[in-house]
Amino acid sequence: MVRLILQPDGTFLRSETSNGQEIAGLHYHKHNRSYYTINPKTSKREPLGRDLRAAVAAVADVLDGEWWSDDLSMRKPVVEIREKHSQQPIPIQVEHSKERLSDCLSFYLNWETNDEPNSLTPNLIATKRAFAKSIKCVGNLPVNQITNDDFLKWQKHINKTYKNATVRTIRNHHSIVHRILSFAKRKNRQWDFPVGLLERSTDWQDDCGTPYREKPINKEPMPVAVFNRCLKQAEQWATIDVDAMPNNTQRHKASRKVARDRQRMGIQWNAMLRLVIHGLATVDLCRIQWSNIIDLDGNAYYDFPREKMKHKTGYAIDRKTPLLPSCIKALKAWRKYELATKYVFRNASKAPFDSSVLSTAFLKLRKAAGFKQWTLKHLRNVGGTLADQNAMSEMVVDRFLGHTLKAARSKYFGSVDPTYLSDLVTKIGAEHFDGEAVTVTK
Repeated sequence: MVRLILQPDGTFLRSETSNGQEIAGLHYHKHNRSYYTINPKTSKREPLGRDLRAAVAAVADVLDGEWWSDDLSMRKPVVEIREKHSQQPIPIQVEHSKERLSDCLSFYLNWETNDEPNSLTPNLIATKRAFAKSIKCVGNLPVNQITNDDFLKWQKHINKTYKNATVRTIRNHHSIVHRILSFAKRKNRQWDFPVGLLERSTDWQDDCGTPYREKPINKEPMPVAVFNRCLKQAEQWATIDVDAMPNNTQRHKASRKVARDRQRMGIQWNAMLRLVIHGLATVDLCRIQWSNIIDLDGNAYYDFPREKMKHKTGYAIDRKTPLLPSCIKALKAWRKYELATKYVFRNASKAPFDSSVLSTAFLKLRKAAGFKQWTLKHLRNVGGTLADQNAMSEMVVDRFLGHTLKAARSKYFGSVDPTYLSDLVTKIGAEHFDGEAVTVTK
């Protein structure tokens, strides 16, 4: 039986000792932290939930029911409590659970990395960063204290922060929160999550309106003339003669620093632009490592599995793509300019880019080059468009872009070497690089 201690302010606390008033017919299940009573007719448990006040009231009602014993000695304690507080609500002090939002995140990351949090993939790093934003917004709440108001606060924060973003960006932020909370709740049944948590975590979906659809312009390849303007601007920055600039005053020194930063970005962009057209996405530029660039001093190619669909397929999609000669040359120049670290491309702090920072950096290059419309996404479209125009198979396009092979027969296909995509990359070289061709051989 459950024992209650009636406090001076009228609140009840469940007693863990022999102190307090025993409530006949009320039981407590420690494992799932809920209350129940037992129907004497069926000897089966009748769940009463985790709300102590509601459980007490339910037992009081049950005691007045037809099937309960008429023994007044059993009824008296609950009836007295009910009558004492019949004219006012009974406030219940709910203890904060020891598990918090940060514990949900840690549990998710540990599960995904097999308890090796230092081996986070770039995708998990981005997930961690997004969920941390929600914790910063609403606080590191105990999981049993998460309310609908907290989700509304998060929704308002996202709407304000990303008011000019696409529907997809907004959906990504909300879906990460739902994914982690759902996962933690499913795997940790003993954690005291509130009822209706997952319903509230998906409430934002009703506000999104029309599902996200790619704009037709997003499917187009970047025109050759625009690509050449980007390369020309990168080359202009790369060839700035910093040593020839005056260095007498603080103003001169500041100007030299700006020039040196532009020179660095020019050399780096010269390599990035030439590499991304080989089928990489913006996020791939952030994540590719020097270890993925094979035989840079010979017939280079990149071996860079695409991990976007790993959570669905269970494995990264194989990609082995040969590189055009001018891309190899630009990568060598970048490697020579700045001592190579783990990641190929790096921000001003020598840390790997994230997608938003890299996209912002491209906007600066694009503005300097004098155009507004095109993005890095349009360079990824070049290979797929050329493959379609030259009647190449869907298998070639999927392997080039790192997509899951869709045809049923693909389950019988083994891996391919870089020569598989030689013809397609040579088509890119013919159109965008003055007739360049790859030289990778078996």
